[in-house]
Amino acid sequence: MAERLNGKASYARRTHGSERRGVFATPSYGYIQNLEQSRRDRAQNLASLREKYNSTTFIPELMSPEEMAVSPPQSVEQDEQEIIGLGNRELPAINHKNEIIDAVENNKVVISTGATGSGKSTQIPQYLYEAGYDVFVVPPRRIIVDGLHERIQEELNGQLGEHEARNLVGKRHGGDVSIHDKNKISIMTPNVLNLMFADGHIDREYKDKKVAFLIDEIHERNLYSELALGHAAMWVRENPNARLIAASATLDAKTLQYSLGRVTDAEYPEKAEVPVVNIEGRPFNVEIHEMPDMTPVQAFVENGRGDESSLIFTSGMKEIKSVITETIRALEAREKGSSAGYEFRMLHGELTKFQMKQVARPAERGKKLVTIATPAGMSGITLPKVTAVYTDGTINREILDVDGHPGLVREYLSQSEVIQEIGRAGRDVAGGVGYICAPMIIGRTERSIEQNRKLYPFKSLDERDPYAVPEIYNTDLSSNILDNAKTSYDFEELGLFTGHEVQPATIQNTKTRLRAIGALDRVNELTDIGQEMTRFPVAVELSRGLVESLRRERVSRQLAFMALTASAVDTGGLQEFRKGSGTEWKRLLTSSADDDFSAQLDLMLALREADQENVTPREQYLYAKAYDLNPRRVERARDVAGKILHRLGINISDINLDSPSYEEVGLLRDDFTAGMFMMTYREAGVHNKEHVYRDIRDANAVRFRTINDRSVAEPEPRQLIAGFPRYYTRDRQGEQQVKNVLDLVLRVRPEVVGRFALQTNLVDYVPIKGSARMDGGMVVEREQAMFGDIKVGSPEVVKSHDDIPETSQAELVRYSLQNPGDAQLALRSVAEELAEYRRIHTAEDLEQYRQLQAPADLTKHDIESILKNYAARTRNAQELDALLDRHMLEKGITIARYYDTAARVEMTRRSPEILTIGGVETKIFYDRGRPYVTRITAEQQAQATSPVYLDDGREVLHQIKKSGRGTRRVSFGSEGEVAD
Repeated sequence: MAERLNGKASYARRTHGSERRGVFATPSYGYIQNLEQSRRDRAQNLASLREKYNSTTFIPELMSPEEMAVSPPQSVEQDEQEIIGLGNRELPAINHKNEIIDAVENNKVVISTGATGSGKSTQIPQYLYEAGYDVFVVPPRRIIVDGLHERIQEELNGQLGEHEARNLVGKRHGGDVSIHDKNKISIMTPNVLNLMFADGHIDREYKDKKVAFLIDEIHERNLYSELALGHAAMWVRENPNARLIAASATLDAKTLQYSLGRVTDAEYPEKAEVPVVNIEGRPFNVEIHEMPDMTPVQAFVENGRGDESSLIFTSGMKEIKSVITETIRALEAREKGSSAGYEFRMLHGELTKFQMKQVARPAERGKKLVTIATPAGMSGITLPKVTAVYTDGTINREILDVDGHPGLVREYLSQSEVIQEIGRAGRDVAGGVGYICAPMIIGRTERSIEQNRKLYPFKSLDERDPYAVPEIYNTDLSSNILDNAKTSYDFEELGLFTGHEVQPATIQNTKTRLRAIGALDRVNELTDIGQEMTRFPVAVELSRGLVESLRRERVSRQLAFMALTASAVDTGGLQEFRKGSGTEWKRLLTSSADDDFSAQLDLMLALREADQENVTPREQYLYAKAYDLNPRRVERARDVAGKILHRLGINISDINLDSPSYEEVGLLRDDFTAGMFMMTYREAGVHNKEHVYRDIRDANAVRFRTINDRSVAEPEPRQLIAGFPRYYTRDRQGEQQVKNVLDLVLRVRPEVVGRFALQTNLVDYVPIKGSARMDGGMVVEREQAMFGDIKVGSPEVVKSHDDIPETSQAELVRYSLQNPGDAQLALRSVAEELAEYRRIHTAEDLEQYRQLQAPADLTKHDIESILKNYAARTRNAQELDALLDRHMLEKGITIARYYDTAARVEMTRRSPEILTIGGVETKIFYDRGRPYVTRITAEQQAQATSPVYLDDGREVLHQIKKSGRGTRRVSFGSEGEVAD
């Protein structure tokens, strides 16, 4: 790590630009002279290398004197081992050549570190080729691939000849393919290598070969680089002739050693030895100064006005424009007219290839160059003659929220990132200086600037985290997990080798989403739909829509509309959306463009009309700017659309692509709904003067979203839309506010959303209240399939669901009570007999006859409770009665359980139903064991002048009317009214 606080940093520049990351690669004049050889010398060198390459092992120390004689002149220290063969002798890496080759030959995994400019990226591939390996060089971005391809090929031109060098070195990325069957050094982006592993290409072509994978710039913690590292590590583990080299300028070697240790020791990776080769050296040092009280603008005006080329880093595009404005204002305040002596350029991740070439060109004669960049410019391109770098130490980084939705958040750069930015200085000239400054603050007024400054105080290098949070933790992994499903191993296993493991819950949640859109089956294997989706280089939601069009056999014109739309939406939308951007793009829209998908299609069709055969990149750029389109996103959309159309087998020039009809737009929306239906939202009212939307599956939503300001979709009450959920932050009055939005809105139809939810069993079946009824001895009800608050199809009669609604259970109990089966009748018989005994005898009497361990009396209420309990298990009345029968058997419910036969006979004898009173047989009633009669004649009453008793001594009372209302019971022979 570089020293700081106004000291010297151990940065060494390369004099020839061999590791330039840009379009241009310009070696020094002295280096060109050293590479000049005769045709005979080159032929001898080439013949020597071929002979060595065909041998099983290449050992530089065993080269013959003749072979050594054809090597370019060497200049090394006296105690250094003599260096031979390929390689640039002006770079520090040459001093470690034999160490590198030896480490790779004797270890399956090697870590290489070295300062920017040490030559690790350009030289190690040549060393490994010389040692007999097929070499895959994998930097993180296309522009680096282009630069390395040009640089390595140029160096080999002088040593092997142009024809042989061109055959040996190839490159491949999404924007360019330049490969040859004889390629021995293949330079590619990480995702290309990942797909080659997923498709089995590496296994088929290189399984038995001596092959090395150089995964470069690992310090950036780029998602695809880490996945490429994981794929390569797993493959190297299984193939004895394969080697893996992880290279980086700044590196968390301990973490990486642990992950890569699994290649040789899966059980105890922490004990595995993973050698680290540190390439020291950078010819020119860089001073680092910390300026806590100055912004980059202030520091530049104070210290850098004399530099021919300066580089200022800030967090984002909005800040870039502010830096330019503030710098011009500050220069003019110091000396009127002085800003005319500077040429200001912007460098960020949204530049087109045409713009990148303009960034690298020299400044106008007599002007000093000031380039203002986002951290995307910290690697990938080298600007010549930069002597001063100013950074505000911040970045707008994409961070996933707790729900996994992305958003841009301004954060502090890590130590390694700041060092990378400052390392842009002094790469090809002496005298590099780096300034770490206070963050740039934007505000409408001085007061708001001061308030927001509290959010971002100055942070010294020591106060920063050593490394940035790995990108893999803040990226939607859907596409990666889908592609990985084509391999023989699971993504969880891959994660063990990436350097940064992903939480299993995150992976499982992503697989759940992929199952929901039909890409994976229940055991997370790739489905036919998922297999087709992997053909298209867009987000899974969009590739699912493309597959739906194919499966529905849409005509070529419709498929072309889908391809153009998907490519534009995948870029995030073609128009400029930054505050203050114009809206000329709206003139390109048709009247039917009432959502963002149809609007993007209109823009793509308008661009196609403007793309004539002889249109230059500059003209394409100017056309995009004239209509307030983002040139870089337009460029990407064109590239992606071309790939999709090619994979669909469609030649767009053969199709009439005028504006789509209303019906064609409807089909497009329906097909894209296949991948978007899980992100369906409904308008839920107005809050703070904005229409808000809630997820249809969250009836009690606490988080609402608004349609993004850049959308063409107009809010409507109860409107149903699908869109990509995002959030963004904004600084207001010293606070960071978060706004949740829906981006790239698609109008959807509820019946189509429901159809796709039904296909993957995502609907819930909700009973319709009051619909339960009996049908042939079965209880049935009508249910409504629901996806969130959307009704799916018509209500259906349901007989087979395991979960029986309570209303249906109640209906089955009601029916069974009205239509009792044999078991229920038997239970009722026991309950009724027990009730009769309680009626004709007192509780004291019953205790005399009751069995010693008899349970509590069974009642009709108990029977109903038992029915309710078993009604949750069956819909069939006959089965319900069978369950009662088994219940009686298991519980032993019979009348004998309560009273034996002798007791029952005795209790019945003691409580006669008829008794002779006054010479007339009279019916006897009982009330909890107390006998009474209700109607007797006057003659009976006249004869019964004394109390009447049963045989067991209980008195029989006479129930008579009270004077007024009610009744009372009296003894015979007592005074009272005669009962009617």
